Amino acid sequence: MMDWYRQRRMAGRRGDGAMRNIQFMKKALGDTPKAEMALGRDVRALERTLRAAVTALTGDAVVQRRSEPALPSLMERVSGQLGSTGPITATVKRDYEIAATAFETLLEQMRVLIEVDLKTIGDRLEAAGAPWTPDRGVPRWKK
Repeated sequence: MMDWYRQRRMAGRRGDGAMRNIQFMKKALGDTPKAEMALGRDVRALERTLRAAVTALTGDAVVQRRSEPALPSLMERVSGQLGSTGPITATVKRDYEIAATAFETLLEQMRVLIEVDLKTIGDRLEAAGAPWTPDRGVPRWKK
C-alpha cells in the first residue's frame, strides 16, 4: 500500500510541476512574436489533457471545496484503508483494484505527456526563440 502512496505522490508532484511549466510556456509564447499559432493551441491542448490526468489522480479541488458530488479520485479510492487497524474489507479491496488498474494506465499517459509532449513543445519554443522556461534543459549555443 505504501508503494502505491509513494508512486501516486511522485506522479502528482511531477504533474503539478509540469502544469507550472506550462504556465511559464504560455507566458513565453506571449513574448515570442515569431511563434506559430499552432504552438499556442498545442500548449493549451496539452494543458487540458494534463489537467484532466492530475484531476483523475488527486481529485478536483474546486468541486471538493464546493461540497459537490464527484467520482472519487484514484487516491481517494485507496485512502479508505490508510490508517485503519481493522481488517481490509471487500469494498476497500475492490477500490484498490479499480485504482491500481486505472493508475497503471494513467501513469503511462502522464509519462508520455510530460516526458515526450512537454519536451517536444519545449523544443518548439526554443526553435521559435522563446524566452527560457523551467525544465527545458540546457540551452544550445553555436558560435
